Amino acid sequence: MRRLLFLAGVLVVLVACRNGAPATVAPAPTGDAQMQQFVTRIEQLAQNFSETVAVADDTSVENLPPVIRQLQTIQTEVKNLDAPADALKVQAALDSYMDSKIQCYFKKLKPQNATSEFGDEKKDLCSLSASKFEYFRQQFDALKQASSIGQ
Repeated sequence: MRRLLFLAGVLVVLVACRNGAPATVAPAPTGDAQMQQFVTRIEQLAQNFSETVAVADDTSVENLPPVIRQLQTIQTEVKNLDAPADALKVQAALDSYMDSKIQCYFKKLKPQNATSEFGDEKKDLCSLSASKFEYFRQQFDALKQASSIGQ
């Protein structure tokens, strides 16, 4: 009996919502507004990633996996951003930096082998992530300047 009453209630709510005013959809942002939203969001995600990297740097190897998952979640958010055409290079640069940084942490999880040159490989990978971050910053600053955002 309870199920029947519950289903009847749900049906009434659905019918009431259907007969109400049509749902309105917010208009898509214009080019400038879309660019502003993108710049704001990518800046937030880059900041969140940097803060999580700082945590990862202070985390022991055995406690790194959950921090790496956080980094991957932020990277996925960057990939899923709806970037304006002029901002695709910035989005790709940040994604590339994030990927190399995450791979740097994965290398820390790999057990060292006496015959491998793991230390050099890890150093190169981490150095690469640093140069990729610099490239992202250059592209991001150029985008903000070209779009007259943040001046």
